[in-house]
Amino acid sequence: MSYTPCLKDREYYENRYDRMVVTHCRMTERSLDNTIQKSLSEMKEGEDEKSIRAVDECIRTLMLYFEKWQLALDRDKTIKEWMESDKERDEFYENTQPKRHPYCIKCNTEMRIIEKIPYLSYDKKERHRILFMFKCGICDLKRAFYNDGEEFRHEKQKCEKCQSTDLKSEMIDQKKQTIYRDTCNSCGYVKEDIFEKTIEEEDLNYLSDREKYVLSEKETGDYREAQVSLNQLHHLVTSPGWSKDWKSDDSTEEAATPQIKKLDFPDLKELITKVLKKHKYKDITFSNPVVFRRWVNVELSIAGKGLEKKAFLEMIQESLENTNWKVDEKSILVNLGILQCKLEGS
Repeated sequence: MSYTPCLKDREYYENRYDRMVVTHCRMTERSLDNTIQKSLSEMKEGEDEKSIRAVDECIRTLMLYFEKWQLALDRDKTIKEWMESDKERDEFYENTQPKRHPYCIKCNTEMRIIEKIPYLSYDKKERHRILFMFKCGICDLKRAFYNDGEEFRHEKQKCEKCQSTDLKSEMIDQKKQTIYRDTCNSCGYVKEDIFEKTIEEEDLNYLSDREKYVLSEKETGDYREAQVSLNQLHHLVTSPGWSKDWKSDDSTEEAATPQIKKLDFPDLKELITKVLKKHKYKDITFSNPVVFRRWVNVELSIAGKGLEKKAFLEMIQESLENTNWKVDEKSILVNLGILQCKLEGS
């Protein structure tokens, strides 16, 4: 009844994510290269190949650039989701018990569990199941039931030619393939299923491509800082107090620039808590702070009934206006009476 836990050390998921990034960026780069070649092949007479190639290469560089940065920004969130999913599978296995202990159909003795077999889904549309194997301690009869009480019934294979169930099954393991052979003892008919083995070759370029595509923590932090600055600039120039009319004559007019109020985390916590309580929100929690050289990321969660993403976003944006903090709109999730989001400060 041994079970290998799904949840592993974080390093495993980090390596898994890095490999996914390398694969994705390689495919993206190949696709962009094919697009450039197609563009050049469709070039009309008189067009400057050098100029077209320069524009295509610029677009290629920018698209690959943003792909890498977005993957880097999604790294922690994706790894956290993977780890939580595997943890949930382990908890399902550990906590799930048989719906009942069956009795032997021969001697009517209560049977005991001899094996617990997990059928854990990696598709959200499918459910996890556990198959419990039972054995009678007196007559050795075996039965199997799923955790929902459904009995597992093994249907005997039949010969495709004569429908006999008297078959001899064997597995032949070869270097390049595995053969599953069923031989009918009644008519001699033989059925074979052949599965070719996939031999994974060593990826000689993986380490160099990993260096090329996977961003370091410092590079990701620098990009986040640039994003915060750009978002603050965008907010500044689109705010009602910002003058967009520029005069071409000699007169000068100073635009009223909103002062950014710099809040430390305790100040932010006090402000947000006060605003949320004013709007009847309860069970306010701040957690998982991530500190980089020039920016801070912290999760905010609240619980209650009637939570609405739009109303919350408008309220929190108004509260943080002209401060060094902002809410990540894409991070706002609402489900089963819980709202969760990320706040970013610089």
